[in-house]
Amino acid sequence: MVMGRLTYEIMANGWSGSVGPVADAMNKHPKLVLSNTLAEPLTWNNASLIKDGLAGLAAAKQQPGDPLRTIGSLSLVRQFLDAGLVDRLRLAVLPEVLGRSGQEPVFARYPSTRLGLVSSSVLDSNVLVLEYRPSYERT
Repeated sequence: MVMGRLTYEIMANGWSGSVGPVADAMNKHPKLVLSNTLAEPLTWNNASLIKDGLAGLAAAKQQPGDPLRTIGSLSLVRQFLDAGLVDRLRLAVLPEVLGRSGQEPVFARYPSTRLGLVSSSVLDSNVLVLEYRPSYERT
């Protein structure tokens, strides 16, 4: 999992002391944290700090193992897309109209990027999950 400082702090506070099958999996999973303000050692199990930003993430992508995934950290995803570091973008469409609280466009301040649909599925007969591959052809 790749995350920024704020997402890391929120997730670490919520999961590091939790127990059970989901918590055990979260605590065992490797985590990469991009931050210029945090310092090693990080308190959450299997968390490593990347201080050199996008260059550090690009190097981590070249390592063998599972694909990197970002949770939360929308500003990081924006930067990753702009740098061409996103291989797949998975979006979950929830059946809820936010009204006044949802007035900012979902992709405000994102770079214009063409997306090709890779897959779609329905979870719980309610939530639509769409997976796209960016082409990086700027529009």
